[in-house]
Amino acid sequence: MALSFHYKEVKIPGLPLIKRPMIPIVFSHEGEAFETMGLLDSGADFTAFTKEIAEVLGLDLSGPKEKALGVGGDIETIRSKVNLTISKAHEHYSFLIPVKVLLIENSSTPPLLGREGFFDEFRITFEERAKKIILKKMDKSDRRERK
Repeated sequence: MALSFHYKEVKIPGLPLIKRPMIPIVFSHEGEAFETMGLLDSGADFTAFTKEIAEVLGLDLSGPKEKALGVGGDIETIRSKVNLTISKAHEHYSFLIPVKVLLIENSSTPPLLGREGFFDEFRITFEERAKKIILKKMDKSDRRERK
């Protein structure tokens, strides 16, 4: 089975509406949950979200800081792990995913769903003309072949 999502219209101040490959997700950690839209980003090495989301989830932010490079330059981050849930209709997937918490305040950056821990769980098809994403969960044998 596969999950199919249409791109979401996003309003960025000063720009026209743009459609982006975003999907509904839930991050959870030790009984706390944060429901949001995640941006599928094939250029992101890892899944990342802001400090505000980490605080809602009660993540420990006292660990070692690392630099992450992106379009906007370097950002300090802290590594962590959270549960990620994706569901639609009768399909439901939940798994532990490594994340980097972006140590920036008041950012409008949506959570980025990157290659490590997310893209390697699914076969992902971007149908750009139809503005649609198709996620097909890989079974364990598919994931083993790629390592």
